[in-house]
Amino acid sequence: MTTKTMTTKVEQWAKDAQQGERVIYYVGTYAAGEECRAARDLYEGGVVLLLRKRKEGHLFNYIAHRTGKKI
Repeated sequence: MTTKTMTTKVEQWAKDAQQGERVIYYVGTYAAGEECRAARDLYEGGVVLLLRKRKEGHLFNYIAHRTGKKI
């Protein structure tokens, strides 16, 4: 059995954020990497909503929006 010990920035933010707060957790063309996987896990748990907003050209800001669900 594998135990997750690393906490990503988006996970740490979600623990301290109030309902309605937002954070840009990734900037790029496609969401990828550990930070994005952590954001997806938080979304699947109902802790955040995930948004994508065009920044410029083919780049996007990937945004986590905190819900009221407790972690």
